[in-house]
Amino acid sequence: MEISYLDWIDRWMLASDHLCRLDSEKRRYGVAGTHVLGFVYVDHTHGISMQIESFCNMDPDGTVHMNGSPPQHNSMLLIRYDMLLDMDPNPLADDEHRRLGLPEYPKWLPSYHHEGAEPLRRLSLLHPLRAEGYPDDIKFVLPGDAEHQAELIWGRLENSLGGDYFECELLNEPNHDFGFHMGERVLVRVKEVPEGVSSVCLGPLPRFAEDKV
Repeated sequence: MEISYLDWIDRWMLASDHLCRLDSEKRRYGVAGTHVLGFVYVDHTHGISMQIESFCNMDPDGTVHMNGSPPQHNSMLLIRYDMLLDMDPNPLADDEHRRLGLPEYPKWLPSYHHEGAEPLRRLSLLHPLRAEGYPDDIKFVLPGDAEHQAELIWGRLENSLGGDYFECELLNEPNHDFGFHMGERVLVRVKEVPEGVSSVCLGPLPRFAEDKV
């Protein structure tokens, strides 16, 4: 299983404002344009995002004309996944990238670097578990017992712990008291099974760190 929006990550993209959702921002910056040009990346908390470099128009042959940008106004304008999805994003052609003099990566990108999560974003084992538009967020089961009913819960990938073990931060509070809570780090095991993929929370991470699991 592959996720198409992963092809957007860490590249310059053009997005169409055919729904006129950015009209107020255009008025704010005093610019016009049918498209926006920006760099798409993963915000560890907010998921797939585009930071806009410029509003622009496009000729029928695909030539891009940059009309003005938030950075010129010492400002920043972001588009999150749900909005970007409605704007038909497409990669900026290599020849246009060179002609416009854009760097390979914008200078602000390292501030969003997450050393633990980034290598996991293209791990196909995890694809069936991801929240759409949030590559770092996966679902897993809190197993039930005599006192607790099993629950499906969401967590944010923080690190691989080797093999099929992962460190995650709980993103929502369990309905029952399992002894750990939203915001805490837990150990999750993800493995392929005949039915597909099994993802199970084994408990709070400190417990396993002490046992050197």
